[in-house]
Amino acid sequence: MSDAMVTLVCGPTGAGKTTWAIEHAARCGGLRFSIDEWMAELFAADRGEPQLAWMLERIARCETVIWSLCTQALGRGVDVVLDLGFSQREHRDKFGALAKVAGVETVTHWVDADVEQRRARVVQRNAQGGDTFAIDVTPAMFEMMEARFEPPAGPEREACTKVTTRNESSFTLRAEAPGDAAQVGDVLQRTFGAPGEAEVVARLRGSEDDGVRLVAMVGDGGNGQRVVGHVQMSRVRIGEHCGVGLRPVAVDPEHQGRGLGQTLVTEALARSAGRSEPFAVVLGSPAYYGRFGFAHDPAITSVYGGPPGAFQVLALQPGGLEGVAGQAAYSDAFSVV
Repeated sequence: MSDAMVTLVCGPTGAGKTTWAIEHAARCGGLRFSIDEWMAELFAADRGEPQLAWMLERIARCETVIWSLCTQALGRGVDVVLDLGFSQREHRDKFGALAKVAGVETVTHWVDADVEQRRARVVQRNAQGGDTFAIDVTPAMFEMMEARFEPPAGPEREACTKVTTRNESSFTLRAEAPGDAAQVGDVLQRTFGAPGEAEVVARLRGSEDDGVRLVAMVGDGGNGQRVVGHVQMSRVRIGEHCGVGLRPVAVDPEHQGRGLGQTLVTEALARSAGRSEPFAVVLGSPAYYGRFGFAHDPAITSVYGGPPGAFQVLALQPGGLEGVAGQAAYSDAFSVV
């Protein structure tokens, strides 16, 4: 198998896919193909009112030529970054299959932003243009593409890198990799001011109680990225029932207050639900964790202290908390804190 890699950049309209594709191609030294640029150059002058069938037929033509060029680049060991919209799972699977035939691996980067922020970006881009402007996106086009987008779910979501863009900044979320351990430890130390939580995470890695582990990353000022946030899920047992515990959540103090913690928690819960975990528990502020759906249940308790109502639970599946009662038992890894 070739060492070259295909990156599929997906996301809803206005999320910043092309901006991210440009940045990522610069980091990996890859060859970038953005479908909006091709469509604008080849067909914009021919377009009247947006018609989905008209657009899809021409997109398919472009993609045939693009993939032909991709195979040549991949054969020379050059990474390829595909910014082709990939609004639907079937489309992403198609190019994953093409890459497999070519003997290369694929990774999906899911770029996202708040819908109102995306609408505002599209309006501004239509009016002002800019480096990534290729074609006017009308309100009708925006709504059409919004309805078509299928976000990664299940195993696809587990394997993808999530990119969240806010204003002029962005950060990525992905599964923790073996090479992240040192940076994760540093972030945990800076966040909590003590080594206990870092030791918990180190003890959980690779254990039977280990769960979803994600890192949040930002650019390091060059072409690399550095870890600035981390979240850990791990096995929790309540009587005969098994779920997951959310702890610890860490964001480097320099990057707090920017929504990284909320994004880490949201993604960790979604990926845990994708693993069919029935419920999650957390010890923390009811005001903060209530926004994710957590709530106190007096029938479920914890060995750890905290203010009244601080120990909370959340069903990750329909009926996930049915019959669950008793004291939550965490992994032995938490014995150090």
